[in-house]
Amino acid sequence: MSVVAAVNRGFDALARTRVRVGGRSLSAFRLCGVVGYCAGVLGGTALAAAHGRSVWVFVVVSAIAGATFVVLAACSRAEDGGVQLVAYHHQAAILATTTATLLLAGAPVLGYLDSVAVGLGLFLVFGRIGCLMVGCCHGRPAAVGVRYGRAHVLEGFPPHRVGARLLPVQALESAWALVSVGAAVGASWRGPGAGVATYCVAYATGRFALEYLRGDGVRRYLAALSEAQWTSLAVTGAIVALEATGNLPRDPTHAAALAAMAAASLATIAVAWRRRGDDRALLSPRHVDELAWTAEHLAARAAVDSRLTRSQGPVPSAVHVAATSSGLTVSASTLARSDGAVHHFALSRQAGLTPETAAELGRVICVLTGDERAAALPSRGGDVFHLTVVHRRRAV
Repeated sequence: MSVVAAVNRGFDALARTRVRVGGRSLSAFRLCGVVGYCAGVLGGTALAAAHGRSVWVFVVVSAIAGATFVVLAACSRAEDGGVQLVAYHHQAAILATTTATLLLAGAPVLGYLDSVAVGLGLFLVFGRIGCLMVGCCHGRPAAVGVRYGRAHVLEGFPPHRVGARLLPVQALESAWALVSVGAAVGASWRGPGAGVATYCVAYATGRFALEYLRGDGVRRYLAALSEAQWTSLAVTGAIVALEATGNLPRDPTHAAALAAMAAASLATIAVAWRRRGDDRALLSPRHVDELAWTAEHLAARAAVDSRLTRSQGPVPSAVHVAATSSGLTVSASTLARSDGAVHHFALSRQAGLTPETAAELGRVICVLTGDERAAALPSRGGDVFHLTVVHRRRAV
């Protein structure tokens, strides 16, 4: 067996939504979260003790941090019916609540925040392993990586990505978080606040770069940069400003990191501007996920319209139409059959669409709606591509 095959098998074995511990089946994601929290408390406590600070104060701060995480997760659940955990949101909220707690207690804020940063980093190390196991925050298609199955769809994994090998960007971020923790511990000896500043800049720099490898499209973008990339710029800029005003120990590498991210941002925006209207934008992870949701929604509406009657036989549905944010127009209709259904899709775009891109987009639709398809064919005008998917009911 080749090295690549062995690595892929290892990642595939790790991809599971539940694990058995002591004869009990537990959520893999929640288990990693609990282990990460415990590791964070222990690591942060050890650093506080090493610097001669009160262990009990940090234990209270850790409890506040845990409560903040739970409350923020509960608010996310109440807002959209599911839980959407965003690493940056939770880290910012925890830093804010722990800072307020330390101020109220009259404790040295910056010194304890160094320990909080170490705890946050260790929590993220295990949290991203949980992401890797359940399939959230996944990477782009790659030759080396992890494949997810149908069980992961129940946890929110996109159906059109099932079976595709994806870059384990979660494992890369986990490793980088551990590096950031090590950097923070080393920097903490340069003075109070140096540890938290180093952790924030180190994590922000790595997160900015790793965003280019992410393959999940359920994230907000502005001017070709993701929300996390803009946040990385803002966090690093704030740290550099605090260092320049003497509120944090100065570190010239932080200004260099900010300059590098700013240069990469300008290059990314420039490339995106040159490629506007390019077919390749339609194959970006964000647009592929959007197309999958749109096609699934249209097919479901069409399936409700279509019905079988004894007198008239199959009655076709009305044509349902929607457009994606990148200007792709998608229409769908359905004809019910006794053994399943026939879905018809049409894809077009005012700026034009190549047969190769249409075929790639058609494959995404086929995964969602059935397992038999005809090739995408252009109409006489050459600007509309049609796709027929035959969905047969499987015998039980």
